Amino acid sequence: MLSTIRDLMHRVRTPFTPKVNSVSSAYGIELADNPTDWTFKFYVRGSYGFYLSDYLKTVSEPFIFLDIGANQGLYAVLAALNPNCRKVYAFEPIETVAAFMAHNVRLNRCRNVEIVQAAVSDRIGRTQITVREGHSGAASLLGINGRNPDQLSQEVEIRTIDSQALGRLVKKPNARVIVKIDVEGHEEVVINQLQQCGFFNQVTDVFYECNESWISPERIKERLVARGFDQFEKIGDGKHYDVHARKS
Repeated sequence: MLSTIRDLMHRVRTPFTPKVNSVSSAYGIELADNPTDWTFKFYVRGSYGFYLSDYLKTVSEPFIFLDIGANQGLYAVLAALNPNCRKVYAFEPIETVAAFMAHNVRLNRCRNVEIVQAAVSDRIGRTQITVREGHSGAASLLGINGRNPDQLSQEVEIRTIDSQALGRLVKKPNARVIVKIDVEGHEEVVINQLQQCGFFNQVTDVFYECNESWISPERIKERLVARGFDQFEKIGDGKHYDVHARKS
């Protein structure tokens, strides 16, 4: 059994390269240029909408932000730039994507972001994640068999951590905790692990992606209701949308 949090995960320490080109985004932050990636293009254009970005900018009391499935760090940076944000923990298991996030954190002079190069799952160890060339946001732990793969899909090995490691990392927060989960079908597993952490009673808001082809929105809602969440706002239409769950 691994004994320390240092053993459990690898934190990204990609050196900042001043020569990296930056691009202004619709969200008001600078981004390291990554023109072949669709997630980057969505960041630049504002294609993810402004519900969560506006929320993070306007939180008016001290908070800690967990960005699970952080990708290149759009929401991690936006949270960190709020002067009321005490700490951001940004989880991104794919090395090349986490490196872009590290650049974006530095480009925007964020000093309170800790990047954790690991996926939150139900065990500590290593596993395979399906990635799609040209779209970092499509990476999923569902595996190739659950993703209708094409010739651009492949599997890469990543680190995983569970509730025990997550609890050791976050410990006892000194503020309310806001969580964003975007893990392409692994949301229920992540929420289950979060609920086992000692800090979960301090979680006031959970933003999560809901693709009804992959997960049961009813089961997730039942889990959160059982832990005191009583407001659920659907953001988007159809069978693929986001949810903001909160305690009144």
